[in-house]
Amino acid sequence: MDYEEAIAYIQHLCTFGIKPGLARIERLLALLGNPEAKLKCIHVAGTNGKGSTSALIAAVLQDQGYRVGVYSSPHLQSYRERFVINGGMIEKSEFARLLEMLRPRLAQVRPETNEQPTEFEVLTAMAFQYFHEHDVDVALIEAGLGGTWDSTNVITPLVAVITNVSFDHMDRLGDTLAEIAGQKAGIIKPGVPVVTAAADEALAVIKSMASAKDAPLIDVGRYPPGKLASLGKDGQTFHLTTAGREYRNLRTALLGPHQMMNGLVALAVCEQLQLQGIAIGEKAIYQGFSQARWPGRFEIISRAPLIVLDGAHNPDGARTLRATFASLFPGCEAVFVVGILADKDYVQMLKEFSALAKVIILTAPDSPRAADPALLAATVDGCETIVQPDLREAVAAGVRLAGTEKILCVCGSLYLVGQVRDMLANSQTGLP
Repeated sequence: MDYEEAIAYIQHLCTFGIKPGLARIERLLALLGNPEAKLKCIHVAGTNGKGSTSALIAAVLQDQGYRVGVYSSPHLQSYRERFVINGGMIEKSEFARLLEMLRPRLAQVRPETNEQPTEFEVLTAMAFQYFHEHDVDVALIEAGLGGTWDSTNVITPLVAVITNVSFDHMDRLGDTLAEIAGQKAGIIKPGVPVVTAAADEALAVIKSMASAKDAPLIDVGRYPPGKLASLGKDGQTFHLTTAGREYRNLRTALLGPHQMMNGLVALAVCEQLQLQGIAIGEKAIYQGFSQARWPGRFEIISRAPLIVLDGAHNPDGARTLRATFASLFPGCEAVFVVGILADKDYVQMLKEFSALAKVIILTAPDSPRAADPALLAATVDGCETIVQPDLREAVAAGVRLAGTEKILCVCGSLYLVGQVRDMLANSQTGLP
């Protein structure tokens, strides 16, 4: 099996959909010799902020000299992005080899459980095996959907993280914040410290679950709010205070006021690791924060014209995008290219986008779940709309309309952002 054949096989598994339950992944991992049990893990769940928080923690640990694996989802441009060790993606040959190793075991799991393992379960098993084979010191494992029945929820981590809880995937996680929080809190394990930035009723659910499992809870919402020291297109500097100490002039390339809360979560996780005997020096914290990158999240990918890519794909993410845009580009006019999946709350998302945009160009990511751009346009109020289903043409129109005076922002879906990022990378001029 070569890499292209491996990708075709993985994509075929998408046809089996999402199936809650741990029986299939547990059996598959048992057939591999339970590589997940041989890893030191940090388990990261939450509605938004998982990637940025994981990137900060991973960069700190890597600067300290540890070998760090990061398993994340979804990817922007390549499945290889989901398997990273010390910043480097898995090699194509390794990806194919791991999947070839799993195939006979998948054939064994199906008759034993009466169900085919899903795409995400197979990728999760590959990640655990990959990190085990490459002797990572710490693996950051992001939950894919929820927590309780997510296929990553087979580990007992050093620290559990629930970044925040807001409305997303309500068809699977529940209609209320309390229900969604209950699913996220499913990653809490007996005696394992939990770090969270969740608030209000979601925090109450997490507190209750942590108490029931005798898991120490670190609520970073009780820390003093971060203070912004400087802000520019290349990054920001802020002061953060945890229960342990004050960190002044932390510099990061990750943009947006929300990164201060992500930073507090990352610092609290590092402090919990220190309490468990994992050495992390002050220099590594400052260096790690400055080196962390997370593509596709308020990423300025071009300066002339100024193009921002942001994977905001739910109302909370859209509000965060609006706040980041307003803080970085106050008073600037913007053109938005927006594509959203049909199962998202696109009405609320478009309210946030239209508050910033002079023009919104509605298009569609290359996904069977994409919402009809004409349907999206009918819900927009307060700014001009253009319907252009062809993504390349939509971006080209956005570039023309933005010119040199306005900012072009591409957002609404990680699928969309990944496709535009790939489009720009493969263009000789950098533009459609």
